Amino acid sequence: MTVTWDPKTVAGDFAGRMALVFERDLHRAEAAELATSIGAALAEEGPSSKTGRRLLRESGVRDTWNRVFAEQRSAAVAAAIRPHVRGRVVDLLAGDATVAAALRELGCRDISCWERRGAYPEPPRLPVSPFEELLTVRPVADTVLMVTVLHHEKSAPELLDQARELGARRWVVVENCVSETVSDHLHEFADIFFNTCLNEFDVDCTTEHRTLEAWCELLGGHGTVAHAGDLGRVPGMPFPYELIVVDL
Repeated sequence: MTVTWDPKTVAGDFAGRMALVFERDLHRAEAAELATSIGAALAEEGPSSKTGRRLLRESGVRDTWNRVFAEQRSAAVAAAIRPHVRGRVVDLLAGDATVAAALRELGCRDISCWERRGAYPEPPRLPVSPFEELLTVRPVADTVLMVTVLHHEKSAPELLDQARELGARRWVVVENCVSETVSDHLHEFADIFFNTCLNEFDVDCTTEHRTLEAWCELLGGHGTVAHAGDLGRVPGMPFPYELIVVDL
């Protein structure tokens, strides 16, 4: 994804959020200095900065941050959504299945994961089936899980139509939303950074970010929004997640 706006307009905000994550979650004594150096590279070269990628790797931040994502972030998300999960679960576009694995540790035993072929280079925590075969296999589902998935889709409504085909009675959706304090440009910047600088994932970075109200309006076209609100603090994340539960 190539941004059509000046990355410098949000690089400073993102650097400040990185500093908080580095200190709070990565426990780096030099958090401010590291974030300033990486932020300067991102401002100069954009969110895919090669200099930023080198600094992340050489400082050890890349490995530590990814470990926080895989372990602490996944555990926090799983704990927040577990009370809303019912029966057999299909995790759509599950990535490396770290959230699904954390859910299994919380007693959610019947869960299947689906992801596009080649999207993630690292071995998943649980077996993952090819998303391309989803509507051929048609796994039985009581709950469909979509964790930070919809904003990556070129057409979120199309993915929801596919999810509807599974016949589940509930959708559990986690999204990072546009708000008064987190702009759509900041979300776009962060997506590109996480997928092309911190890591290199074959995941679309689109301009599909929406407010919580807009996501609820879209999802509410398929059922009743039973819950919508802040998911709580998530380790490693520079902005909040929102949890939306839809009963179909």
